[in-house]
Amino acid sequence: MSSRSNAIELEKAGGATIASYWITGSGRYIRRRPVPIWCAEYDRREVLDQTKGKTRSTVKKLLKAHPRAQSFIVVQDRRALNRWVKAKGGDV
Repeated sequence: MSSRSNAIELEKAGGATIASYWITGSGRYIRRRPVPIWCAEYDRREVLDQTKGKTRSTVKKLLKAHPRAQSFIVVQDRRALNRWVKAKGGDV
């Protein structure tokens, strides 16, 4: 998967996910997936300050459901992502 398709996957998930869910593989053979283009990783202390709109509401839901989560992967530049998707003729 390319970094752009990973960003689209993250956007479809509401714009944010817990960093521990952002992995590939199974069992003993897991690896962290790279943070996609137009996205960023934030610590739980700064994630609410750095997000807004749809992404912020998704982060709030994740924090409520997973109070021990330490970091999050969030879509940081939604406009650029949507511009790229529109140029490719797809939809998010």
